[in-house]
Order: sequence, then C-alpha cells, then structure tokens
Amino acid sequence: MARFNWEALPTRWQRADLDDPLNVVILLRQALLGAERAVHEVTDGLLREAVGPGDEIALLHILRRVRGRETVVAQLADFLRCTHPVISRRVKRLEDAGLVLRSGSWRDARSSSLTLTAAGSEFVDDLNSALGALAQLWGDEIETDRWVVLMKALDALADAA
Repeated sequence: MARFNWEALPTRWQRADLDDPLNVVILLRQALLGAERAVHEVTDGLLREAVGPGDEIALLHILRRVRGRETVVAQLADFLRCTHPVISRRVKRLEDAGLVLRSGSWRDARSSSLTLTAAGSEFVDDLNSALGALAQLWGDEIETDRWVVLMKALDALADAA
C-alpha cells in the first residue's frame, strides 16, 4: 500500500488565498492533512503497537469517545460517518487488543454497548498525554482567543456538514 507523501503538502506561499471565501474547502483540507500528520507522529507508535496499522485516526476517535460514557456501536457509526460493518470491524480490532469490551445493550438486544477495559483506560491516558503535548505545541503557535474562535468555527462547520 502506498504511503502518503507528507512532503507534498503545500508550503505557506503555495496556500489558497485567505481573502477568497470559496477557498474554505481547500484551506480546511490543507489544515486537516497537517493535523493528521501531526497526530500520526505523536500517536502512531502507540496505536500500531496496540492494535496494528490502519485506521489510526478513527481508532483514536473511538477510544476517546468511549471513555467515560456508555457508547452504542451504532452511535459510533453515526459519529464517525461510516457504515455499521466498518465500525464493527474497527471495534473488533480494539476488542481483540483488549482495549474495549462489547456487551449486549439493555435497551435493545440487537445493539451492543462498549466500555473501556482497565488496559484501554490506561491506553487512552497515554494517547491523551501525547495529544496534550501536541495541543501545547499548537497552543504556542495560536493565541488563546484565536484558538477558541477556531474551535467554535470548526464545531459550527461540523454541525452544518
């Protein structure tokens, strides 16, 4: 399988014009690629060692989403905007790694709920530490008030999508 060439990402002078609102999709895509690269750098080794290669960002979302709340597999599919079979395969990988526990839902026998195991909880702590270091690095680049505006704008875009 071919690996993505991170060096091919555009440099600052190659980016889309900020004054053209039609470039929002291009700028979001460039930001997403840069963010994914950074997340891979800080979490990839952890996830690959625990679960194996592939779907690292989705697995990261699942683990962080399951922590501290009862989560139904179908809700995860909606959250990650993927099909039920895809999310079931991802959850199975986490189950096989001993990070999550799947049990029948008391609400509906056709669905299953997920909880983190003790090992899964420790693993999420490690992931959160890595992500915290990344957020700190980005925080050094972005002022606090601009960071809040960015998060609110991204939240609004996620709702609109």
